[in-house]
Amino acid sequence: MKALSIRQPHAALIAAGVKRMETRSRATSYRGPILIHASRGPIPAEALQRAGLMELAAGLPDVRGAYVARAVLTDCIHITPELAEQLQRENPAEYVAGYYTPGRWAWVLENVEPLPEPVPARGFPWLWEVVSWS
Repeated sequence: MKALSIRQPHAALIAAGVKRMETRSRATSYRGPILIHASRGPIPAEALQRAGLMELAAGLPDVRGAYVARAVLTDCIHITPELAEQLQRENPAEYVAGYYTPGRWAWVLENVEPLPEPVPARGFPWLWEVVSWS
């Protein structure tokens, strides 16, 4: 199974079902099951406040260095100005929770299931293969 390390509060927003797309600078051809790993490194508080994420993530657990959810990566969409505008209009929470700069990529996550308890694990950059998972 593959995993993806994501900084907080983005990983918690995915586990809570608020965020259904993870924005990245590169596309991936991988489609299938994926574990969402909350990385140990946080996003600086001033960046969160500027983006409006502090309010969106209020009350969500700030777990770090652990798997927090399972999902299925179903698509990878190139971000266009039209997509960014549509998201900003139709799903402001999703828009605030990502970096929808045209030219980036939105990795679409479906069937997101938060794990009953965080599972401590070391994270890695990019998509990585989980050695053992039950």
